[in-house]
Amino acid sequence: MPDSRKKILIVAPYFYPNIEWGGPVTVSFNHVTALKNAGYQVTVLTTDATCPGNVPKNAISNSDGINIVYAKSILKGLAWNFRIFLSIDQILKGWKMISQFDVVHFQDTFVLQNILLAIRCKALRTPYVITPHGSLNFTKERGKSLIKRCFINLLSKKYLKSCSKIIAVSGSEKENIDQTFPYLKRKTVYIPNIVQTNMFTKIDLRSKLDIPSNDLIILYLGRIYGLKGVVELASGFLEYLKKYNRSATLIFAGPDAGSVDEIKKTLKGSDYRNKVIFTGEVMGDYKSNLIYGSDTICLLSKSESMPTVLLEAASYVKPIICTKECNMNSLTSCGGALLTDRSPESIALNISKLENKKTRTNMGRKAKDWFDINYDTAKIINQYKDIYANAK
Repeated sequence: MPDSRKKILIVAPYFYPNIEWGGPVTVSFNHVTALKNAGYQVTVLTTDATCPGNVPKNAISNSDGINIVYAKSILKGLAWNFRIFLSIDQILKGWKMISQFDVVHFQDTFVLQNILLAIRCKALRTPYVITPHGSLNFTKERGKSLIKRCFINLLSKKYLKSCSKIIAVSGSEKENIDQTFPYLKRKTVYIPNIVQTNMFTKIDLRSKLDIPSNDLIILYLGRIYGLKGVVELASGFLEYLKKYNRSATLIFAGPDAGSVDEIKKTLKGSDYRNKVIFTGEVMGDYKSNLIYGSDTICLLSKSESMPTVLLEAASYVKPIICTKECNMNSLTSCGGALLTDRSPESIALNISKLENKKTRTNMGRKAKDWFDINYDTAKIINQYKDIYANAK
């Protein structure tokens, strides 16, 4: 690949270390890190949009050799509450920066800054690609479908049609885009997410969280809000404890995005409410230890593109419980995950199937084998090399 295609500008509404925005932050950071390790010169242009009270200290930072430029946001409450990201500063910075790069890689779809900066790309004949992170999946569960369609028809259609490629991170996301936007079918390609499993200092999770040695540990990891099926998970967990008379602990690890109170309301009055732990936001070694120290990872999403946390769980040799909306069909088919609906009875039944340690070990190994085959970083980076080299 010619050196002239090794300067990449990533434009994102949010980025590391603001992990409270969920999976796309981890996905983008892993992608950027892998590009840097492959010899690319990568700069990230993002905003300081965060959850309340978590603002980057510096306008420009360097994380593991990655240049990150933070632009000032306006009306930050719109970002956290409605996912509306506004930053005149990002537009001004990007307008000047684009000419220094060979390819621009936009993250997300419904961001006004991206649309305006794409116009600048066209003027400078700088090719750009887009990773929607599931934002082009119009489902009832995700909501705002009418608003999103209007946004695309009025503002985003040319932005989408003029890009070099649209990168779907799962086969189901590509199928959805192909069906919803037939005119984008030739542009849309499937490239899996990059998952990096780092070395970490192990701790005794049971001692740290005061969990009995015989408890089955069930982990939910991510933003705690309704779309992820967290309330249903709490109800199913209570059903499991009542019906099967077993000892278990459910951990909700992640920032509250609106559903913690509802979960606590579900637990109120129950004899088992002390069997549910809320850790708050986690990252680094603690996050790794939560996955490593848990017996199973559970995600009951109502709509997903490709859940990073389940890929991480598979890389840590952990069995998984998930819903069909998590798009893990190949993992469930190979025996690395159990498929459940969101009824308390189904959730309880599937938790009970993982009581046996040998069963968990066998499922975890199958999950790891599946991960190694499908998510080899070198292969994924080669796909990106081709995308960037041929962008036009």
